[in-house]
Amino acid sequence: MSSDNWQYLKVVANSDRIEDKEAFAREVVQMCRENSFHTIRFSTDINGYPRGLTITVYLNRRGVEKNEPVCEIDFRTEEYREDWDIKNCGAFSALSGWEGIDFLY
Repeated sequence: MSSDNWQYLKVVANSDRIEDKEAFAREVVQMCRENSFHTIRFSTDINGYPRGLTITVYLNRRGVEKNEPVCEIDFRTEEYREDWDIKNCGAFSALSGWEGIDFLY
């Protein structure tokens, strides 16, 4: 789903747990930036890449059905710039629902 050039995604890890939470969050953000998911592609021909992402993460399909996410990852700029998006950006930060994970791109 997209709103105001902000992309909202649901990602299913297909796992019982996520061992390295920071590495997982980085990988998901990188897949969004590279548009490299196996089952979904961003349409970038009209509006370009989104300006930010909110990614709700579930461990498995049962978590989706019960609406039990394990975290939410927000990928955003520290300041608004008209020419920045998730692909062509300055400093972006990713904040996840896992305590203590905050990193810059």
